[in-house]
Amino acid sequence: MKRLLAILAAASLAATIGAGSVLAAKPVPAYTSTLVVNADCSFTLTATWPRKVAIDQVIAFWYQDDVYTFTMQAPFETQPYTTFNARKMTATFNAGPATPGPTHNWNVLTQFYSGGAHIIEMYSNTVTTNCGV
Repeated sequence: MKRLLAILAAASLAATIGAGSVLAAKPVPAYTSTLVVNADCSFTLTATWPRKVAIDQVIAFWYQDDVYTFTMQAPFETQPYTTFNARKMTATFNAGPATPGPTHNWNVLTQFYSGGAHIIEMYSNTVTTNCGV
């Protein structure tokens, strides 16, 4: 009986240590999609990806008030509208200036690709501004 309890205690301890090591693992590197707007109604979307992922294209689907408005892609748009830096794991999209007017909500569906394969997509934060199209 004592031997059985010792085996069960050892197994329980091993399971606890194993679970703890999973919880202590390094965080998964993040993809980001961050949208900002300035006072003249110009928008900047910055997309980033983890260092070990070979992203070679980022596509940005822009939405005003949850309605699709336009698409941009990096690195295939003309600068200064987009920049793509694989070494720095960053794509930047510049849009606008938009027309000042009533309040609108803007956000961007950002898709990341590697060798033509879709890797991940995410929405940027939403910005509320008096700028629209």
